[in-house]
Amino acid sequence: MADIIIQGGLYPSTLTAANEYSRHDMIENVIVSTWEGEHINIRPEENVQFIQNQKPDYVGPGNLNLHLLSTRNGLKHCKSDTIIKIRSDEIMHRDSITTWLNFYKNNKKLKTKNYLDGTQQKTKIHVIAANINYPYHLQDHVYIGHPDDLNKLFNMPFSHKPPIGPEPVDFSFHLRNPIYIGANYYSLFFEEAQNHLKSPEKYLLDNAPNFKDALQFYLSKIDEVFLPLPRVKLWWEKFNTEYWWDGYANSGDRYAN
Repeated sequence: MADIIIQGGLYPSTLTAANEYSRHDMIENVIVSTWEGEHINIRPEENVQFIQNQKPDYVGPGNLNLHLLSTRNGLKHCKSDTIIKIRSDEIMHRDSITTWLNFYKNNKKLKTKNYLDGTQQKTKIHVIAANINYPYHLQDHVYIGHPDDLNKLFNMPFSHKPPIGPEPVDFSFHLRNPIYIGANYYSLFFEEAQNHLKSPEKYLLDNAPNFKDALQFYLSKIDEVFLPLPRVKLWWEKFNTEYWWDGYANSGDRYAN
């Protein structure tokens, strides 16, 4: 059994999806971690819980701090030892939930690493994709893992960098959010990642002088703490389309199948 955290502002189908998830045989609880002022316009199922968080004073680049805070607070209400974190603008099909949870279950016994603090990672965190063109770039839409590991992941420091925009963003000056998240988590395992994270302008920004060094290290460790998930049906309500599997693959995202 697993719990689902839906994090972010509410979209027209978010609450309907939450109730639908709660009826899945493999789902125990659904936590909708959203914001104060969001309108709850649907009667929740018994195992659906709504959390309305106060937004932080500074949302960070690309709403990064909102992502961290809403997930962090959602984790406080989880009861299962398996958690799926998904964005509120994306909708999983019933078969997709089954496919992903079975995939995660089959990989739960894979060897994991020790954190630098001496504790051991419970399971590898499964993500929607691992990118091979950018260091520490794990696609941040979906995470599946043990709550102990996800708490370590989402309790990283907030970013104090300015908001990103307007499009297109020049990532020679702005750190990509998935890299910020990925590098922070890798830094819990590897001193090399700590050094890269301390100097993103040298290692992690596009066209950074030592970008290739960081990329080479990341690729040598890419499957040690994260694993990519297989492609499934995933509706992206924000853009009224299926998830951009092929488009992201052309940019370096790699999936389990």
